[in-house]
Amino acid sequence: MGIVLPGAIAAKLIYPEKRVLAVTGDGGFMMNSKELETAKRLGIPIVVLIFNDCSYGLNMQRASGSKGTALKKQRSFCRH
Repeated sequence: MGIVLPGAIAAKLIYPEKRVLAVTGDGGFMMNSKELETAKRLGIPIVVLIFNDCSYGLNMQRASGSKGTALKKQRSFCRH
């Protein structure tokens, strides 16, 4: 969890001619959001798509023993 943004930066450095899209959840993004500054400072153009589900989805998936992802109704504290 949290590897998407650093991974996208690495992918762009390895394949500079390719477009890179980082797709992550809000929890994973918050773990390495500071890497956006690194990408900006180094001039690494990437696009980041963040799914806001107000949870650490990977942890929930592992805790439930699920091999897939099931969307559940979020609690009211998630409403913005």
